[in-house]
Amino acid sequence: MATFSMDENGNIRRDPISVDELCAWADAYQKTYFPRHDPKCNIQIVDNAGGPACFDHSTKIMYVETAATISEKLSRILLLHEMIHINFIEDGQDPDEAHGDRFQAEVRRLFTAGAYRTLL
Repeated sequence: MATFSMDENGNIRRDPISVDELCAWADAYQKTYFPRHDPKCNIQIVDNAGGPACFDHSTKIMYVETAATISEKLSRILLLHEMIHINFIEDGQDPDEAHGDRFQAEVRRLFTAGAYRTLL
């Protein structure tokens, strides 16, 4: 659940996204868009993910950059992006880190299914 606070100028700001929020969204996306696999949330928010988000195949941890957690829409888009890679791996396939035709087809499938409806 989103939390809000007030800055030093009296402006109300949304607090950064929490790991609990990321996991809840990831679980919901998994159930809706990737139902062939059980939801398994292992996400960490870090200051140097090497990009806005990444998935470490060896530890099975998704890392989300702290700076990305200021935006719910960006955080959700990053989750969907990494979940495509993760689900390729879960299917026994290459994660398609080059974002080739297979990755692009999956983005189109998610778009058609409505995953990005409120995000873009």
